[in-house]
Amino acid sequence: MTDLLVLADDLSGAAESAAALRVRGSRRYGPVHVALWPAPVPPGDVVIDLHSRHLPAADVEHRLTDVLHHHRSRTVVTKVDSLLRGNLVPVVRAARKTVLLAPALPVAGRTVRDGRLLVEGRPLATTAAWAIEDRPAPDTVADALPGVPTTTLPLDLVRSKDLATHLVRIDDGTVVICDAETDDDLDRLVTAASGCALVGSAALVAAVARALPAGTPEEPELPRDARSVVVVVGTAEPVAQQQLRELERAGAPVVDLPCTDVLDGTAATHLTNAARNPLTVVRLTGRAEGRSLSRALGRVVADAVGPADLVLTGGETARQVLDALGVPSLRVVGQIEHGAVRSETPDGRHVVTRPGSFGAPDSLLTIVRALNPDLLRGTP
Repeated sequence: MTDLLVLADDLSGAAESAAALRVRGSRRYGPVHVALWPAPVPPGDVVIDLHSRHLPAADVEHRLTDVLHHHRSRTVVTKVDSLLRGNLVPVVRAARKTVLLAPALPVAGRTVRDGRLLVEGRPLATTAAWAIEDRPAPDTVADALPGVPTTTLPLDLVRSKDLATHLVRIDDGTVVICDAETDDDLDRLVTAASGCALVGSAALVAAVARALPAGTPEEPELPRDARSVVVVVGTAEPVAQQQLRELERAGAPVVDLPCTDVLDGTAATHLTNAARNPLTVVRLTGRAEGRSLSRALGRVVADAVGPADLVLTGGETARQVLDALGVPSLRVVGQIEHGAVRSETPDGRHVVTRPGSFGAPDSLLTIVRALNPDLLRGTP
């Protein structure tokens, strides 16, 4: 049976992909591991968080090329952001062949039509999805690939019997931007894509997994005692801030950490005291440069949380916290809701990661209750 390797540029996306891999063929099977680069990669189906979304283009391409060289025997899918954030150019160049690019994520209302990414039917560039980015959103998928030869695969061709024949005729080195509105569209693309490098969202990863031979059925997880929970909202995404307010309204104790205190380390004592409670929610206040703040927040959280289970929103925040805790890998054991992935660290801590842009207003409340049903009991 072919081992599947998924390469992701951030941790929440890596966990999302691993959750998709837990269904192989038509059968659910056991946990999938996420290796935090440069940690060793175990055998079997595995996802690597390359931690590369914010790297310079040359470094991204070098890291991808090196990993692809060392795992030539595996079936490889490269997972990219379904909102086209990150540097896509080095990702497709590292493939060194025709690339089938399918960023659609139908379950989240993210589709591609006429080469344009739509969010709930609206062009990406007209939404607030890139509000916290340092540049405007691309108008088309091709606009996210300056200098790269591209062609668009329209939806009627994706759904036609001539799809495979058409793909074979495309020049090597071209990026094929694929229209897709449903998971069935992605299944068709995977079936027809022999010889192409596969790059896309976690929904494309799931389509690849569905096309593979069925895995061994999973065994039920053994029950474990509930632990205290620390929630860290490390993203400025507006939807995550709304979810935090819903959690606070339900009675969750919220600890406000000024960014300046996080950066100079003085927030650690305050959080250590608060984290002794059964539930602690961390909210950042003020403003600071993103990556420096994420690294400092990771150190503060790691020093304060003890053995508590963690809820980490935003891939950069999640990675920095786990790096500070010395966690080399995660064993993905389930998904509470789409994108909210429950994993276990080697020392038995449960960690839920979720992209900052995902989830309904009650998403964080749902996650906390899934980790410890005794918390916030009886709240709406």
